[in-house]
Amino acid sequence: MDLIDIKPYWFSFKATTKTLDFFRSIGFEGFKWKEGAILKAIKNAPLEPYLGIHMGNNVPQWGAFSYSFSKLPLGLKMGRYCSIAGDVRVMGPHHDYSLISSTDIMYREFGHFPQAFEDYGVDWLPYPQLQKNKPIIGNDVWVGQQVILANGIRIGDGAVIGAGSVVTKDVAPYTIVGGAPAKLIKRRFDEEIAAGFHEIQWWDYPLPLLQGLSLADPARFIAEMREVGASGNIKPIVSLGPAFEVLQGVG
Repeated sequence: MDLIDIKPYWFSFKATTKTLDFFRSIGFEGFKWKEGAILKAIKNAPLEPYLGIHMGNNVPQWGAFSYSFSKLPLGLKMGRYCSIAGDVRVMGPHHDYSLISSTDIMYREFGHFPQAFEDYGVDWLPYPQLQKNKPIIGNDVWVGQQVILANGIRIGDGAVIGAGSVVTKDVAPYTIVGGAPAKLIKRRFDEEIAAGFHEIQWWDYPLPLLQGLSLADPARFIAEMREVGASGNIKPIVSLGPAFEVLQGVG
């Protein structure tokens, strides 16, 4: 790995023929990276195979078989089998409007107008509040086109977010939400089916090996998956290890 910079939380590196070939070998698809591209990754994030990275230069913190046609920020966590449409965005930093001004130009974390602070001979102030973490997206989540996500929210397993929505609060598992701000439209499945999916956690398994099961009949699928889990005939998906260690090993 051609390391460029390393921080406590993330690192950056230059794409080489070896790393690009490695990404292809573990089923990464859609990426436009060329040799020499500058890529970033979270150091301890588990690296999983079969990712569809159609935008951006981040090695994502996503689960296997997830894909995105949007440029998602570094640090966003997403589970397996998620589908992210185009033009999905995460809101920028929080502005504390309880202060005398909502502007963030006074604070070191943002670094605005360095020339002005140099001219006046003063330094920026430390920001008085910690920023919220990036959104956390569960498994089997579908996010429609042009959705805006607030920082600090959690989107539960199996949720669906309608196109153009602005999501400012947590989204419960197996619910369908939409609007600005996003509100509940309906439940995707009844509580019994949702609880069954939570129990079997089918996303721990490679879906191509489950295609012989009743994919169009959720109740029957849950019963079949209980048998699959008990038999041990299908092995669960296993992460390749922390991103930094894995990519160091690639060379």
